[in-house]
Amino acid sequence: MSNIVKEYESRIMLTESEYFEVVSHFMRLHHNKQLLKNTNIYFDTEDLYLRKNHITFRLRIINDVKCELTIKIRGNQKGDMEINDNLTGKEVELFLKERKLPDGGVKNFLLTLPYTFDVYKEITTLNNVRLEIEEEDHLVVIDKNTYSDVLDYNLEIEAKDSVESARKWLNHYIEQFSLSNRGQIYVGKSHRAIMRAIKKR
Repeated sequence: MSNIVKEYESRIMLTESEYFEVVSHFMRLHHNKQLLKNTNIYFDTEDLYLRKNHITFRLRIINDVKCELTIKIRGNQKGDMEINDNLTGKEVELFLKERKLPDGGVKNFLLTLPYTFDVYKEITTLNNVRLEIEEEDHLVVIDKNTYSDVLDYNLEIEAKDSVESARKWLNHYIEQFSLSNRGQIYVGKSHRAIMRAIKKR
């Protein structure tokens, strides 16, 4: 069954020392919280049709157990649209080997685009270790990412109601931890990973 949601996010890059400070702070408050391990495989056409149209097509494997196929469509101040379909191990195998997609929201969306499924290629893989902390009206996400020859870190706030709320809470944590990347334009993980992979070709 497909899960179609609006996402209201605001994000900032972290330095290595900031990452460990923020993670340590939240782990002290939530000492039973477990880190998640995500493998993110990104797909696009050879000419990056999806990237040019602000669409991300991703297979995510969570803790080597849960698998989900995602289409993310970048929005504006009203948030991003995300379509998620959970996949079985067999469905993952058929998709990776033959580009066969199970029925669902992701397949339905891709059918509206001018490409057959076999055109979508694996562009790159990004692995991350993630800490998620649920607060009353927002989610704090802290990522350590590895892709190609890059290691980087980011802090993400997902609000329940608006991008403005996400920004408000991100600014709260920027002030709390005196984070250094305030005011800088954030480039999403998928874009960073794909552009780095293309540069390395």
